[in-house]
Amino acid sequence: MSRTNSKLLQFTVVFAVVSALVYLIEYFIPSGKGGSLLFNLLFWVAIVEGAVAVVAAAVVTNGKWIFPYKRDLLGVYPLLLLITFLFVAFIPRIEYYPWAHEPGIWLNKNLFIIRCIVFLLAAFGTAHLLAREVLRDGPKKRFYAVIYLLVYVISQTSVAFDWVMSLNYPWYSTLFGGYFFIEAFYTGLALGGILTFLLYKQYQQMEGFPKAQMDMATLLFAFSVFWGSQFYTQYLVIWYGNLPEEVSLIVHRISHSPTRELSYLVIVLLFFIPFVTLISRKLKANPRFLLIISLIVWLGIALERLILIGPVLTVHPVPLIIEFFLVGALFIWVFRQRDQFLAVAGP
Repeated sequence: MSRTNSKLLQFTVVFAVVSALVYLIEYFIPSGKGGSLLFNLLFWVAIVEGAVAVVAAAVVTNGKWIFPYKRDLLGVYPLLLLITFLFVAFIPRIEYYPWAHEPGIWLNKNLFIIRCIVFLLAAFGTAHLLAREVLRDGPKKRFYAVIYLLVYVISQTSVAFDWVMSLNYPWYSTLFGGYFFIEAFYTGLALGGILTFLLYKQYQQMEGFPKAQMDMATLLFAFSVFWGSQFYTQYLVIWYGNLPEEVSLIVHRISHSPTRELSYLVIVLLFFIPFVTLISRKLKANPRFLLIISLIVWLGIALERLILIGPVLTVHPVPLIIEFFLVGALFIWVFRQRDQFLAVAGP
């Protein structure tokens, strides 16, 4: 067995054990309808898939700014395997989806499970191929980057439509898939901002890092604007159409506390604060400030996920916190193992 396969097997065993533990927490602690597990799935899949997508986009566009970050951003991709295991643990909760007892051609339990697992495994497999090719600077790196981005768009669209939009059935939005994969890319850039602070001394030794940091911070600023435009475009279409099946989700959330106040806070966290502060070139060059802004972006994404699923599924704080820190601890563990794993996955 190769060293790569041995490391993957180690990750797989650890992920399976942790997923089994999450399953026990989810189903043996009174937690209502299991919104805590869905929240963790939605939050972490955006960060992991988004981080790899940032590298893939830079490879396709020949962005040299990614050089200091690419190894560290690619290093989190094994967590896509963990997310697949966690989704399997979530399967019994599908019965709480409003369509579960009146399934159709597309929205039926078996097809739902199959396509979600296939998309997650496809994202994991293409991310592995991309990491291997990028780190050895292989001739097919742009090809695998394009393939990953296609899978990424499909996977995040599935997350948006299947995991979230169908939870609010019959509400629908054709823009929801694009909104989700833009958000995931935004969280991936925010991970770059966090890494800038954590690995600043290491990055400083790399040629061209100051410019790379500025480019990454500028992209973070740009995606705050992009997120704002996606949010406004979606809201404008729903408001202008004023159709009951479209406005129900928004009305239900802005008509009650605390989702009304949290909804306004999300806009502040994901648009106004990054937009106003990252205009400053001086603040873009400050690693501590980038850390703060990146954590604000992650907080905004987390609150938005709670708003989207909270009114439908019960998000119990005890399993939510335990599961979040379990997955977070694994995120850190995988990241600390990245050099060993990527050394055998790459050159």
